[in-house]
Amino acid sequence: MSQRAIRWSAIGLFAFGLAALWLTRGIHDDKEALKYIGCAQDVLCGDLGDLVGNYKGYAAYVLFLEPFVAIG
Repeated sequence: MSQRAIRWSAIGLFAFGLAALWLTRGIHDDKEALKYIGCAQDVLCGDLGDLVGNYKGYAAYVLFLEPFVAIG
């Protein structure tokens, strides 16, 4: 598979994931988003407590945020 095909496949999967989150969970307001960003920061630091406890239903959303939190 060529690099271009891999890139477009990744973009397609990413867009599909966003659409699935939006359809199943709706749009989050600012305070909710801050909670999930905080949880993503905790996961990057090795603390999985909130991810598997409080935010289990939103784990896919938190893991989606990981790359963005990692790059700042």
